[in-house]
Amino acid sequence: MPALRFTLISIVGLALIAVIGWEFFARKPKSGTAMVPQVDQATIATTVVPAQPQAQSQSLAPPASDASVPAVSRPDANDFSMLKTASREEILAYVQDMLAKGRPLEDVIALLDDLAAIKPEFTLDLARDIGRSDDERHVLMLAVLDDWAHADPVTALQWAFQKSSQYNVAGNASLLYVVLEQVTADDPQSALAAAEYALKQPPNELPGTSASEVARLTVEALTKAGHTDLARQAVENWAHGPEAASLDGAVYEVVAMSVAQNSARDATGWLQSLPASPARNQALATIGTVWAQGAPVAAIDWAQGLSPADGRADAVTNIFTHWLNQDRAAAMQWLADHEYSPDHDRLSAAATADPNAAPLQP
Repeated sequence: MPALRFTLISIVGLALIAVIGWEFFARKPKSGTAMVPQVDQATIATTVVPAQPQAQSQSLAPPASDASVPAVSRPDANDFSMLKTASREEILAYVQDMLAKGRPLEDVIALLDDLAAIKPEFTLDLARDIGRSDDERHVLMLAVLDDWAHADPVTALQWAFQKSSQYNVAGNASLLYVVLEQVTADDPQSALAAAEYALKQPPNELPGTSASEVARLTVEALTKAGHTDLARQAVENWAHGPEAASLDGAVYEVVAMSVAQNSARDATGWLQSLPASPARNQALATIGTVWAQGAPVAAIDWAQGLSPADGRADAVTNIFTHWLNQDRAAAMQWLADHEYSPDHDRLSAAATADPNAAPLQP
């Protein structure tokens, strides 16, 4: 019996060893393979496999249009290195082909930014020719000008005074203003110094613009940047100096309109504190018209109190004409109530000058 028991145990043990061995060999990977954990299809679908780097070409051939290759946010440094020594025609062809093959405009701007750091005026001229439409052309030139004005404001302003009018795109911001706006944001005093320089130059020294336009755009940039007090002080200084001869009404109006946002009366008071001139009087008449939009009676009463040297006649007529267009019945009633006003005959003539106007009542 003991021998029989020993034999049975041995048989069972061998059987277990066989089973375990079979499981082991069945699961063991074939020679030369690694054991890989099982992954479901959903996991595989969401796994990102990084693309293998490709060898860089040393030619000026534009990038491939293969949709599987994503556009980069900045051109390859090797591309830019080649473009630095390429001719204008090669660069133009390269970049135009970039756009034709679907590269985003941001890639072109990035390349132009790098090129502009070395030769800005060349790059600006290039940007004008790269654009496929007026809007695209303007955007590309803005990008170059913005960087140039920030890096070298003096040279950028000199270019803007001399040549910017040749590059302006109809319906878009003046490129001179773009430069002045950037310079003003960085250093308001430098922008003012440039405007004062322009106001002292003979007209033929600024072929691309006028001294008054430079002054106007400068004060516009100052007020937009929140430097209204600085713009106001500048106009006051110019109005009392030799620069006044080069100013037109629009220069005064920029600051006066800013003041008029809070109080039209304050705006006219500020203008009246400046020396009389045709340009200043033009601004007075304009602000009077703005005042009349909300308070025509107060505006025309103010205008009637002006002296002839302040442009009284023009101011009164402008306000009354605006009032006629806004509320003819009220304006005509006011005129009837002021029959003995020294302005009555002139304003009556203004009222009847409108071919659609009803005849005046006696």
